[in-house]
Amino acid sequence: MGLSTSVASVILLVAIIGSATVIYNVLSASEDIVRKAENTRMELKFEKLHTFITIDNVTYDAANKTVIINATNEGSTVILADQIDVLLDGRIYTQNITSTTVDGVEVTLWLPEETLSIKVNSSINPSRVKVVAHNGASAYWEV
Repeated sequence: MGLSTSVASVILLVAIIGSATVIYNVLSASEDIVRKAENTRMELKFEKLHTFITIDNVTYDAANKTVIINATNEGSTVILADQIDVLLDGRIYTQNITSTTVDGVEVTLWLPEETLSIKVNSSINPSRVKVVAHNGASAYWEV
């Protein structure tokens, strides 16, 4: 083997080692991203599994054009009251929520065993109501 062949072999070896290092780093970073996503998915599943909402009653105040939904958090998970979605007769009315209160006090966290009063501006008296928590757990009420 001549000198030029040895130098070419060393250059190829260094290139292969450099490429392998880059490939390893990319695969390792990808694996970390997938692992974090899986952990987040499992946390959401756990949270949803331990969230149970019951709609106690729904009343319509025609004078103020307001729907008042009283719901109880019967699960063991704290629900983010300021991230609740409300559907009335199949239409999203989340942007029309004017207040979320427990015992007359405005709240952002809905603790277990508390009854939340949700006021929604609406010109309709709904026959179907759905309340969806931030983690996807929901409750349904129908006349």
